[in-house]
Amino acid sequence: MIGRNLNNFDVTVQSWYSVCRSSKVRPGKVKGFTILNRKIALYRDSNGRIYALDARCSHMGADLSLGKVVGCCLQCPLHKWEYDSEGRVASAPYEREIPQRRVRAYPTAEKYGHVWIFNGPESLFDIPDIDANRYRALGLPSRYINNHPHFLTANGLDWRHLDTLHDMQFSKQSQWFKKGEYGVEVEHWGRPKNRLFQLLTWTAKKDFNASFETMGANIAIISVRIPVDFFILFSNTPTNDKRSRLTAVAFLPRRDPFSFLKALWVYLFLTGFVLLYKDHKIFNTTDFIPGFTDVDEPFRMFGEIVDKLPTY
Repeated sequence: MIGRNLNNFDVTVQSWYSVCRSSKVRPGKVKGFTILNRKIALYRDSNGRIYALDARCSHMGADLSLGKVVGCCLQCPLHKWEYDSEGRVASAPYEREIPQRRVRAYPTAEKYGHVWIFNGPESLFDIPDIDANRYRALGLPSRYINNHPHFLTANGLDWRHLDTLHDMQFSKQSQWFKKGEYGVEVEHWGRPKNRLFQLLTWTAKKDFNASFETMGANIAIISVRIPVDFFILFSNTPTNDKRSRLTAVAFLPRRDPFSFLKALWVYLFLTGFVLLYKDHKIFNTTDFIPGFTDVDEPFRMFGEIVDKLPTY
């Protein structure tokens, strides 16, 4: 039975969320972001370390993202209270004693050119690792989709739509399994039905082999092995206006120029034709209802994982 967390914009579960590109927050500066049903302040200290705090001061609710960085602390713009990286009040002018108050703090990570926060007191799992020595990261501008992140994240688990929407033919039954405590993976074998698309993707004589894996509630990875080896990592972050900010990073092989260009072409074909042209058009108009049947087992498994994740 699917419960309270899946497809619920009023709930944000403990998972990793991409906030922005790393270059957007400079040393000694602070930026505010309205995500996860709240406002969050990201700031860097002078050493370049990045921190994330709830942006509402525990004193009178002033917006901390309008404050300034003082050492490793974030200073409130109204009464100059300072919060340390753990969200505790470290200084409070005119107070006899420093108030024993705090704001919510978030674990942070910088990976693949983006700032990530974990919506919980400590991370339950890691952001997936992709070997930077073997693969070159290629980021694209974020897109906003009028749908819930859970629907977007688990889309690749819906193996049937590869046939019904994308005209793919399977050479064998897709296989799925739970991966660890927080992931689901589906593996596919097949090729496009369209002869021209077979030629464009080097699958006229050999089936593609690819897998789709979710991690937590908001991260997904497409791993393409045949016709060429590369990855696409997706992150879907809920915005406060009930949309999703979709961020994608491709990881293309470094080993030789031909493999890189071949992977780049297949990647652009997938994102440009399959995802942007077909999937996103439907995503923007779908009112997701998790009316799963027996064939939707991978998506249902994802829903059960999301519903068991704690909130913060």
